[in-house]
Amino acid sequence: MAYGMIGYSRPSEAAQPSGSIWGDSQWVQLLDEGSGFAEGQDFRAVVAGTEPGLPAAADASGGFGYDPNYNAVMDISTGSTGTAAMWIRPIGPITPGSGKEYWFETIVALKTVSTAPALFVGIAELAGLGTTIITDISTVGSTASLIGFWLESSTINSTGQMDAIYQRAGDAAPTVVLADVLNSPSNNPNPANPFFIPPTPPGDLTDEGFVKLGLRFDGKKYLYFYVNGDQVAKSQVDPTYDIVSNYGGIIAVQAADSTGTVALVGWVKNAAKVY
Repeated sequence: MAYGMIGYSRPSEAAQPSGSIWGDSQWVQLLDEGSGFAEGQDFRAVVAGTEPGLPAAADASGGFGYDPNYNAVMDISTGSTGTAAMWIRPIGPITPGSGKEYWFETIVALKTVSTAPALFVGIAELAGLGTTIITDISTVGSTASLIGFWLESSTINSTGQMDAIYQRAGDAAPTVVLADVLNSPSNNPNPANPFFIPPTPPGDLTDEGFVKLGLRFDGKKYLYFYVNGDQVAKSQVDPTYDIVSNYGGIIAVQAADSTGTVALVGWVKNAAKVY
C-alpha cells in the first residue's frame, strides 16, 4: 500500500514534494484567499536561455549555472575556496501560538566535493538572505537567525553528515536538535499501525546522491524536521528561537580547498499561512 496522501508522493519518493509536509499547506488557497504566501522554483526540464533562477550571491570564485546532465538542475558552485547561496524572500515567522504555519522543502545533492565542504539548507531571517550565511567551513553565520540542516566538514572527505539545527542571531553557536539526521530513522510511526517499519535513512551524503530536506511549523508550538519526507526530529519552539522575524528559504555552500564544491538543486518550495 502506498504510504502518503492522495495527490502527493510517498514520503520517500525523491522526485516530488512530500505529502507528509505539504498535505495541509493548501498552497493554492494561500494565494487565492490572500491568507499567506507561496514561493518556489522548479529547475528541472527547463529550456536553455529561459532558466527561472532565484536571488543569489557568491564571492569572486563562486557562481551559478544549470547542469543538463541532471535534467537541468541548478548548480551552486563555490569555485576555489569560495562561497555561494541562493534564497527566497522572507514570507512568514515561526511564532508559537500564532496560528501562522510554515512549510519548506528542497531536493539537493553534492556533485564536486572538496575535502572540506560546508552546506546549509533551510530558512533564514532577512539579515541572512542576501548573504552566503556560512562564515567558514566550520561556522554557520551568527548575524542572522536560521533553522535547518547544517553540514560542517572541516577535515574529511567527499561524504558527510548533517545536523538539524536552529540559531538565533547573536548566538555563538547553533543549537543541535538532532545530530546525524541522514542516519536517523523516522520517528513518526503511525500508532494505529503496529506493523509500521521506519524507512531506511539515506546515510551520509555522497557525490551526486540527492536527498529531500524539509521543515514544517504547525503554528502552535512544534517545528518538525524531515528527510526524504520522513519526520526525523520534533522541537518545541520557545524563546531560544527567533520567534519574531520573517523567514525565507536558503541553500548555501562553501569549500576550503581548490577542488571546490557544487551543490545541485532540483526544486525548492516555501510557504507560510500568516492571516
